[in-house]
Amino acid sequence: MKSRTEATRLPENQVDRQTLLKRGGISAVGGALLLGAPATALAAGAGKAAPPWAGRRRKVIWATPAIGDWNFPLDVGFLEAASFVGWKYQKVGVPEASFSLENSVNNLERAIQAKPDVLITLVFDKALLKPLAKAQKKGILVIANNVGIDERKELNIAYVGASFADSGVLNANLMGKELLKLGRKSGVIVFGNQTPGGLPLEQRYLWTTKGLADFNKKNGTSFTTQVLADKSTGDIGVSISIYKAKFTQLGDKLVGLCGLGLQSMVAQLKTLQELGTKPGTIPIGGFDTSPDVNKGNAAGYIKYAIDQQLYLQGFAPVILAWQQLARGFV
Repeated sequence: MKSRTEATRLPENQVDRQTLLKRGGISAVGGALLLGAPATALAAGAGKAAPPWAGRRRKVIWATPAIGDWNFPLDVGFLEAASFVGWKYQKVGVPEASFSLENSVNNLERAIQAKPDVLITLVFDKALLKPLAKAQKKGILVIANNVGIDERKELNIAYVGASFADSGVLNANLMGKELLKLGRKSGVIVFGNQTPGGLPLEQRYLWTTKGLADFNKKNGTSFTTQVLADKSTGDIGVSISIYKAKFTQLGDKLVGLCGLGLQSMVAQLKTLQELGTKPGTIPIGGFDTSPDVNKGNAAGYIKYAIDQQLYLQGFAPVILAWQQLARGFV
């Protein structure tokens, strides 16, 4: 996990979005990866045979509770790791706007019915443990990525992902330092929440507020926070309107913007650009990176982005699963 204070350039050998989708046999529709029945995404992975050293070809499914742009780096990691060991990768999920615990449980049931060798998913609620235990009884190797509550340990489920506590405190300190640079000692930081009720975003906010409280004590500041359900996973125009209304409500009291997820940070960026706000006068920070975020960083609007290494959250679980199933190392 690292903060980026400069614009990030993609490595010369990194494939672009369309090239990767075509290579993986995936069709892009409205930012989501769609194949199969409505509200279900199946991303077809590598079709080639496993190399001789890799062992038996297997199928890995990522059951994501929310299909959105943030999935893309994970899909890259999943596809490249699956291609490396000759496995097949599929994705099952619903659009981010349809996120719910009920849909997430149903999503796991669909994934189990597909009979994968490996099931990788976000374990963000205890209600998910029952279907995951069912998967294990069927001989499916289960690994958590992106989110892994402590209760998963009861099922001996490994976790690949960032610490919400560490990243939240980091977020608080980075934003606080940016505001101090502007001579700000008080004011409201507005946090965009694209999926209210989602554990990752709620935990990021919780730990950021704890970190900000400590920052205030240490630096003699009195920054406060407000959370805005910004609907940034839907129509970006609607989200921009929501932010403009909040700007009108708070006026000069608004001193900073934070995106608890990728889409929120992009909506905040586009809002400031539409309003003609001078870059840097209202700093934006938050979680995850994307081409839009990098451009906003280069333009001076987005001061930092905390990268939780989404690519590795796709790549590493496949390799960990392979070393266990093909080599016996847990």
